[in-house]
Amino acid sequence: MNLEIKQQEYEEVFKWLYNKENIALIKEFDITMAHDYNEPYIYYTKEIQDIFKTKAMQRMQRINQLGINVKARYEYHTRLEHSKGAYRRALEFIALNYRKSEWRNYIEQNNLKQYLIDTMIFLAVHDVGHSVLSHGIEKVIGDKNCNHELIGEKICAQNKELVKALEEAKKSNNPKIETKNYDELKNLCDGNIDFDRQDFIFRDLTYLGTIEDSTIINNINSNCSIMKIFEDGKEKSVYAYNESVIKDILKILELRKEIYKNKHYNIYQRMTDKTTSYLARYLTEKDIDAGHELKEYLSKFVGKSLEEIDVDEYIKGNDLLWYNNIIDIAENSGNENLRKLAMFCIPSEEVLIHFAINMLNPKNSKQEDYSEIDKKYIDNIRNIIDQNKKHTKFSEELKNGDSQYVALNIESEDELNLRAKQLEKTFGTTDLAGLEIYKKKLVKYDKNEPIYILKENR
Repeated sequence: MNLEIKQQEYEEVFKWLYNKENIALIKEFDITMAHDYNEPYIYYTKEIQDIFKTKAMQRMQRINQLGINVKARYEYHTRLEHSKGAYRRALEFIALNYRKSEWRNYIEQNNLKQYLIDTMIFLAVHDVGHSVLSHGIEKVIGDKNCNHELIGEKICAQNKELVKALEEAKKSNNPKIETKNYDELKNLCDGNIDFDRQDFIFRDLTYLGTIEDSTIINNINSNCSIMKIFEDGKEKSVYAYNESVIKDILKILELRKEIYKNKHYNIYQRMTDKTTSYLARYLTEKDIDAGHELKEYLSKFVGKSLEEIDVDEYIKGNDLLWYNNIIDIAENSGNENLRKLAMFCIPSEEVLIHFAINMLNPKNSKQEDYSEIDKKYIDNIRNIIDQNKKHTKFSEELKNGDSQYVALNIESEDELNLRAKQLEKTFGTTDLAGLEIYKKKLVKYDKNEPIYILKENR
């Protein structure tokens, strides 16, 4: 079976989904598809593209997918890129299964076209609630009952520009669906190998320099069918994979564990999450002599309940706001300990410059396209380059390994805990000592998110 979908097929799928004869598609190049696809493009209708153009979504172009954990410039990619990729995975799934007349008939007979449209759009906005630095300070944003998923839901419900774009993208000539217990795509929207993970596993690996054959995703998604099961005494519908793709499923689970171990949950990441979270709380709780804009922003959200979070204020923050103020602290604070902590929360000069190139796209942007935060970041980059020529204290520290991250040269768990204890002594807090919270066992397969297999002799 041909696992690549051409533009003409996508046009047919959108016509079918929306019950419209005239569908004009917009395509966008995705570099992570170039290795495996002859046509490495993501396709949108204008209405779906307009979702990605809203301020709430464009903000994610200035939020790094890997947070502060970027050691080299080529590792950088954004939450916006990933959101588009997750949307693409859902669309690809629909297009692959559209080829099957039995599947199309099931969707039509059960009036599920609108459900498929809503699923694609859900994947497009699934990360809109992420805070500054992605997961980097997530543990201190909101209270214990608040997380980026809930904040994202609130943004989608209350940000007027995004609400309007979502409404336009969901419009179709389909009959209105009832909010029944439609489970068909649940395990593919929230599961071990859901659309979100299908994108970020291969996207993150690509940017980290490991090229894997991502067409195995299309292979498993084209070799599945809807199956009725009984769970807790109730019948429900799920997607089950054919036995023939078990090998590919195991490969994807292995890659997921690999990237969790080597990047998302490695000792470097655990320490940077600890230090950035502590700094975020410190800024909101203490009197400081620099970094005031970041303090003002974080004070609105650190430890707050979901009800207290103003979504229009929330979407004003991004990674550049963080770095502008961390640089301000590192350059100007008279509190030497705070200044050192700030230096632990900033990447290398090379990475900072690369952030500017990728987040701000200076070759294709005009001055009026930039916010005040953007302009300040550009000024900071210029100053860092100038300071480099002058060999100032800040530029020397930025080049020094110890100042580029707490855990830059740490190779073992023991060294990590030793550094944490040193910080604890300096700041008089236990927040940075001990890393038990991060010592979760990494598993290939979460039993709470079952993957269903359809036996061939069933």
